[in-house]
Amino acid sequence: LVTASTGGNALVTRSPSEARTVEGRRAERELSVGLEVEAWLPDLRAALPDLRLLRTNAELFGAVAGAISARIRTLATRRAGGEARARSRGVSADRRDWGRLWTAAADGSIQPSPSKLSREHDDAPFPIEVVSHVMRLDAVDVEEFVDVAAALRQPPLRARTNDSTGFHVHVGRRFGGGFFSFEEVAAVAASWCRFEAAINDAILPLPRRGNAYCRDLRDILALGARRGVAPSAAAAQFHIINVVARLRAFRDAGLATTALGAGMVGNVSRGRLRAHISGDDALIVVKNRGVDDPLTLADGTLVPPGLELVELGEAGEAGGAPDSAGERTLWSRDAAAVGGAGIWRALGVEADGDAPMAALEDHPEALDFDADVDDAATLLSEATTPDAFDTVEVRLTAPLTIEDEDRLLRYLLVKSLLPHAPPHVLAPDPSRYCKLNLTRCGLDAEDATFEFRAFPGDVLERPLATLGWVRFCGDFTAASARGPAPTAGDGPEAELLRFAGLKDDIMMSAWWRECAHRVRPAATEKRRVATNFAADFDAWLLSAKKASFDDADDGPLLDACDRWRSVFAATHSIRQMVSADDASVWGRVAGAQDAAREFVKLLGARLLERLDRHERDLSVRCECAARCGVVATAALCCDAAFSKSVADVRALRAAVEETRGEHPRGRLRWRRDDSLGRLHWRRRRFRFTQAPTSCCRRTPCRGSKPRCRGSTRYPQNSCTTS
Repeated sequence: LVTASTGGNALVTRSPSEARTVEGRRAERELSVGLEVEAWLPDLRAALPDLRLLRTNAELFGAVAGAISARIRTLATRRAGGEARARSRGVSADRRDWGRLWTAAADGSIQPSPSKLSREHDDAPFPIEVVSHVMRLDAVDVEEFVDVAAALRQPPLRARTNDSTGFHVHVGRRFGGGFFSFEEVAAVAASWCRFEAAINDAILPLPRRGNAYCRDLRDILALGARRGVAPSAAAAQFHIINVVARLRAFRDAGLATTALGAGMVGNVSRGRLRAHISGDDALIVVKNRGVDDPLTLADGTLVPPGLELVELGEAGEAGGAPDSAGERTLWSRDAAAVGGAGIWRALGVEADGDAPMAALEDHPEALDFDADVDDAATLLSEATTPDAFDTVEVRLTAPLTIEDEDRLLRYLLVKSLLPHAPPHVLAPDPSRYCKLNLTRCGLDAEDATFEFRAFPGDVLERPLATLGWVRFCGDFTAASARGPAPTAGDGPEAELLRFAGLKDDIMMSAWWRECAHRVRPAATEKRRVATNFAADFDAWLLSAKKASFDDADDGPLLDACDRWRSVFAATHSIRQMVSADDASVWGRVAGAQDAAREFVKLLGARLLERLDRHERDLSVRCECAARCGVVATAALCCDAAFSKSVADVRALRAAVEETRGEHPRGRLRWRRDDSLGRLHWRRRRFRFTQAPTSCCRRTPCRGSKPRCRGSTRYPQNSCTTS
């Protein structure tokens, strides 16, 4: 301010919009951003014409990163700047370069659209995620980002995107002396819940709004709250307020410091402890069962989800500890064998999620895992004997990797807000796949980020417009952290523009308008999607009628296979956009159920036949290769007929796996029962790193049972033969 030297009166003052702009620019200097571009290469052979023999997956990604780097250098050299500037640009495949250079890595969530290239070349398509180095929000290297997008989009890479790909923005605070506090993280989450509907309706295309890998944050928070109410902005904000209030009381009572030190010690009943912890002897964590059902010690102390159980002993006085001789200790993490069942046997069960052992013999109905979850819980509660609820003494500490209080509170906030995920499950945490991913907020200050996953993956076609989303994410984070908090409920678009500062920035306001103009009205988009799906479905049905098992030529079957994969992949997005009573779409699907079943049977039968033929062919080639030199071996393994056979088998296998709902990180085992002459598909369910050893105990299982009923809620109770 310019003030008069005599009276101190302000001669020039900033307007409110100017003050907000200056304050926002100051906050931007502290923020760091990282970008993730998801795509796939439709033809790896064209991108890597000189591909040599590779022995590891890391070498393959290194070759792809080299091709991208070469293309970037070509583009940079062609423009102003010359070779000297081009040398600083490149993409690496080494994980040690993450955050320092652009890196190329795999991504299991990318689902490439089926095409003829996937049948003509057995190594196409090739999913890839390109991650930027850490940049300042106010100094994003726009030219480098444009070069990377152009290198991916243009020949020879010709990268493609679809509804399964996205553009993710990580917003951190590397240049501000530490990450946001847990109250500021909660404020960002609450602000996003208020304006999530406005962002969806204004700038996100319809397929992106219902994407399985980009769910609404309010839906995820509703699962974490476990209140049994429909997801809404007000309910999500109320859940956040409750969690923040509890963590403040936890911090003010000095319990955060205690958890980082010797640990919290108290008494709790066996049954209540059993219901609130998860894991194995290597890692036992307190899980989130909702704000209405927290773990409470005998003295009334609330235990936030995320703390780890390190010691279990016989009940003593509140706040006491087992004696030095360890006579009262029932279980200790330090003394337990990794993967053992000592903790669960000490609590009266065989494994995580089991019913109490004392209740199994007298109440076999409690083992009906096909019953409703609430009914099963009631049965188990009624069947449990009183001595299963005797009191034990516990010691709870912070995770070993956390050493400071700020990170611990952020970590406990994330664990309290989001639904519980088993600590050793192989699949990714489902809480990651939402429009605002909070799971990384519990990391170290240098690595902690907010991940904004909402923007669609057409970044390759409009890189400059995409950079507006980067700026918006940074401005939104800064505005949410500095407050004040928005009111409860859904916020309109005009309020969002004022809140994020877009009203005060003409370029950002124009960017928002341009994105809004690209989004079709919901009714028009639904009609277009329904019409295209109906046309694709009719084309598959026509091609499926031409396919037959007795045909010597697999051409019609493979053509129908490609169309089936396209239709089946689009079904999930269609289900999110088109109502169930739309006869133009679902009437076709309902009327073709028999044709679909017969076609899937045909795919399985043809896959078995081709696998048998391929196995015999491969055995002959291997035997010949053992007697021939390198040149003859290369000719045997690289001829066109053999490559086509491999590609056809892969296309059939991919179609069957996608139909069975195969997850990229799951496994699908198949075997043939010659007595029945059909293919049996069985999904292997995993929960822990160690193979389950306990049987379901329905009946004595000696490996002769054809199949155990098993359990989706308690997968470790299924016997190994299933």
